[in-house]
Amino acid sequence: MYSILPISLSSSPTKWLISLIIALAFSTLTQAQSNNDIEGASSQQIWIDLSPHFKLGEQTKYIGDFGFRKIVDDDSWARIFLRPAVRHQLNEILSIQADIGVSYDWSKNNIDYLIVTPRQGIKLDWPSFVRFSFSHLIRIEERFSYQTSDWSHTLNLRIRYKLDGTFDFKLRKTGNFWFLPFYAEVFLGGDDDTHKFLKNRVRSGVGLGYDPANTWQYIFLANWQNSISSDEYQQISDIIYQLKIKKTIGN
Repeated sequence: MYSILPISLSSSPTKWLISLIIALAFSTLTQAQSNNDIEGASSQQIWIDLSPHFKLGEQTKYIGDFGFRKIVDDDSWARIFLRPAVRHQLNEILSIQADIGVSYDWSKNNIDYLIVTPRQGIKLDWPSFVRFSFSHLIRIEERFSYQTSDWSHTLNLRIRYKLDGTFDFKLRKTGNFWFLPFYAEVFLGGDDDTHKFLKNRVRSGVGLGYDPANTWQYIFLANWQNSISSDEYQQISDIIYQLKIKKTIGN
């Protein structure tokens, strides 16, 4: 097994780790090609994320976002959301963060949901090389889903682990640069009575990013997502095209 990218690192285990992560991220493209062969429902979605970042203190930063999601095949589902979030840096590689998401879901079966999602997490930025950087994010998530027809609700508890990676095509110190983002995320837990759009199991993606001046950042991702439908207990495979725009305000 070898990496398709020309990296030169002193640690053999690190080479294996990087090769495995890159292969996992690029498997998103294979999943997209074989989407029609997966048993169960499938969809194509568009996600738009807008994320303003700014400092709240010497080691504390606002990192929230807002945006929308939509199934484009048959207009069967859509979501708008707002997620205020704060991250506090403990040292050079370790930080803690908390956010609370508020979203509203529409669906073609006329069952709409208001979802409130507090999350708490810890983030490790490691390892990091000249052009490669990786981070690990573990979050505990509590989802309160309210059915708007009668305001009945369910509570869903789960743990999320996300591995992020970035390969820079140009050194950051030179200013404008293009980069290759990729990630894989797993979801653990979840109650059977949670409505189907919350029962994600695995998500991965790879894309292309552009940072013109270290204040704006544009990222396009092609994502693959596997979920379970609680009403029919059916495997669901989604292909998601995502645009993320980040604006850093101040230093």
